[in-house]
Amino acid sequence: MPFPNIQPFQPPIPSNQIFPGAAYIPPPYMGAPGAGSCFSSDTIVKLLDGNEKRMNELELGDWVLSAGDKRMGYNKVISWLHRMPNLTEEFLKITLENGKAIKITKKHFIYKIDCSGWFLFL
Repeated sequence: MPFPNIQPFQPPIPSNQIFPGAAYIPPPYMGAPGAGSCFSSDTIVKLLDGNEKRMNELELGDWVLSAGDKRMGYNKVISWLHRMPNLTEEFLKITLENGKAIKITKKHFIYKIDCSGWFLFL
């Protein structure tokens, strides 16, 4: 017997709408829910056209290099998840042996994987 007062599930429709206080970061770079900022505004990302941009300069429609599902590729910025330009946050700076560095918040996850056959672009 069907339930007469229950509406069928309607998934949200993605949009390019900007939500206040939000910034899109490609999936591998998102922190835990409620963790706040993941990267500092001066973090540099690589674009599909070969140029680089600071995180705070990204625009909807930009294609940024990201990694996930055991592969690297470019993802289109389609929305903002948590962009908070006026937020002050403490960041940790991790410097690798090759001199390259990354700045992340204390709550940001760092995944441990078997890197054989992988290239790490920082």
